[in-house]
Amino acid sequence: MKRSGNIGAGQLFCLLFSCRFLSSFTVLSQGGDAGIAARLQGLLYFAVLGTALGVPLLLSARERTGLNVPEKGVGRFAAAIYLLYALFACALGAARFGLFLSTLLFEGTGVRFLLLLLLLCAAVTAKKGLETIGRFSAFVLFLLLLSVCFSVGTTLRYFDPANLAPREGDAFPAAAKETLTALCASAELPLLPVVFARVSGRRDRALLLWFPVFTLIAGAVEVVIAGVVGAYGGTQIFRLHALTVLASLGAFERIDNLICAVWTLCAFLRASFALLCAGEMTDILLSSKAAGAVKPLLPAAVFAAAALICRDDAALMAASSAPVGLLSVAVLYLGFPLVQVIKHRRTIKRGRERA
Repeated sequence: MKRSGNIGAGQLFCLLFSCRFLSSFTVLSQGGDAGIAARLQGLLYFAVLGTALGVPLLLSARERTGLNVPEKGVGRFAAAIYLLYALFACALGAARFGLFLSTLLFEGTGVRFLLLLLLLCAAVTAKKGLETIGRFSAFVLFLLLLSVCFSVGTTLRYFDPANLAPREGDAFPAAAKETLTALCASAELPLLPVVFARVSGRRDRALLLWFPVFTLIAGAVEVVIAGVVGAYGGTQIFRLHALTVLASLGAFERIDNLICAVWTLCAFLRASFALLCAGEMTDILLSSKAAGAVKPLLPAAVFAAAALICRDDAALMAASSAPVGLLSVAVLYLGFPLVQVIKHRRTIKRGRERA
């Protein structure tokens, strides 16, 4: 889990998009049975709210307050909070991936061995550093867009505009619920301050561009899913997979296996990024010798937490609840960067008064 190496603004965009895209088409991430109009409104509000909440982070990056070194900003307490959240986000993402495996790929079988394998591979990648994760994210994004475009293109012949008719679930409360759940499911945003200062180039432009691009592409896919599978998609845990089951091209069928493979890569990338953030916060909290002894234990802690979360549906839904996600976004994505900006400006003001 090296601290050396930076990533470019384009790689940051690829990382955010790859980690977030597929998970946005699950019932755990969105409001379940909401209509297509509520989903589209929710995506739009998510882009606006996410951009507004990220203003302190963008200001911190512009003023170069060093968000990737919390001990210079809001203290070791912030590093401890980021560490705990990184472990929790990694465990929750692994638990959701376990649900995906047990529901679609290996029905009725235990998936703990596969989760352990995923976390071990993610730990090895995290140890290679941020630069390796950034390069891999570009490759994952290419495969992700290729598979989604292929799935959408081969299912458009089943598109029925009548499935887009307004529903009872299209009222503003449903759209507001969609917005909150979409914001809470974005585990990468609370962890972004850990590495944001190590992004070279126009990192502010990458973040500002990610929200509208993600909204447009995700919205287009939502329209296709609604037009093809109709109300049936709202009853499925993984709506995008319900679409890809219908995808075929000539003799090539079962295109859904392609999405399953890409989904595995996205889960692996998300776990690697979370373990990287956890390792960097461990370096801040502990001495180099102690950190070297503790960091190999992080994947084991995540595996134990993921096993507890995915032991039943109630535990998984509780870990995915809105209060947990809102608190993490408010404290880590908005709160700590805002405190750092205020502290930095006060220091500048005092220096001018003394001069």
